[in-house]
Amino acid sequence: MHNSLQFTEHALTRMCQRCLSISDVEYVMLHGQQHRCAGVVHYFLGRCNIPTKDQRKDYLSRLEGTTVLVDSHSRSSVITVYRNRSALKDIRRKAKERKPAGAIGAALGGDFSKYELPDFDLLQVDESFQQKPAD
Repeated sequence: MHNSLQFTEHALTRMCQRCLSISDVEYVMLHGQQHRCAGVVHYFLGRCNIPTKDQRKDYLSRLEGTTVLVDSHSRSSVITVYRNRSALKDIRRKAKERKPAGAIGAALGGDFSKYELPDFDLLQVDESFQQKPAD
């Protein structure tokens, strides 16, 4: 399976920090629960997802709580990997899809279009901001 997987540099860094191999990531993706939310696919490996024959193997039972985030379009690009045994409830709480920036403002109930930033001339410095010499 790892021939078709691609890893971002961030994912490889996190895998090294968490002592996870490519075969560990493949195991999580093979046996873990899939949840699509926030624009990515989360593969979460809980205790109930580990086959009974593997639960007695320390090198596999240590993967409990591992989450692999994969690009939702290609499903072959691993974005990051982390461990959190209670991550499933956080994953379920996330938004199903990312909202555009305008939708976030509308969801907050505000019309932010009236707050326009003034045009600043970066080359012009107001004298009141200049530091005065000490007496």
